[in-house]
Amino acid sequence: MEQVELENMLYSILYGTYYVTYNNVRYSCVPNTLQDKYEASIIYKQIMHDMKYEEMLTWEEAQRLSELTGKWTNQDEAGLKDLDKMVENTKLQMYLNYTNPMSVDKLRKKLKQVQSGIARSNQTKYKLYHATKESHAENTRSEFLIAMSFRDNCGNKLYNMDSFWDCNNSLIQSAIEQRPSFAMDKVRQIARQEPWRSMWIAHKGDAIGRPSVEWTEHQRILCSFSKMYDNVYE
Repeated sequence: MEQVELENMLYSILYGTYYVTYNNVRYSCVPNTLQDKYEASIIYKQIMHDMKYEEMLTWEEAQRLSELTGKWTNQDEAGLKDLDKMVENTKLQMYLNYTNPMSVDKLRKKLKQVQSGIARSNQTKYKLYHATKESHAENTRSEFLIAMSFRDNCGNKLYNMDSFWDCNNSLIQSAIEQRPSFAMDKVRQIARQEPWRSMWIAHKGDAIGRPSVEWTEHQRILCSFSKMYDNVYE
């Protein structure tokens, strides 16, 4: 049963498109093109420029405020970097000891503890981020990419760069809520098992079926794990 579940996840990742039902109408959200991503960067810059003289904090100002109030100090930042290094070192040890299940199990537990510490630290570090100009611009950029990915039942785009500003926000929110997510441990498992392993060995990144600049986040992660296992097997 688990193998069937993993294969379903694999083909969902490879397909890249997901469906959104809104008001009893089904839409498709296809992977963003390079043009979409370029236009999204223009949107981001435009938002930041338009907010230049508004009183909202920039992320740099928010970080200085956190430092002054002791919420997030330079020492905290140094500690977070140490935790990041610990994660990389622990992963390396897991790869080097992959033939020793007991060692890998201990290292995996250690990794989870360190990653939990990083998550808590990031929660503190980015506590003010939601109130910054960069956060607002990034949210708009993300919504733009979703809007550009929409297709109707005939494969036609719903929005372009100009009509985006009048898009249906409820439809965008539905896409966010219905967007599939895949646990990293499951993607890692897919990367080292059949049928993906044979696809990867035969075609590498070409197995995705589109240029790497247009890969979805999960497609990039899958290929990254696959390259990692290539190095382990070597």
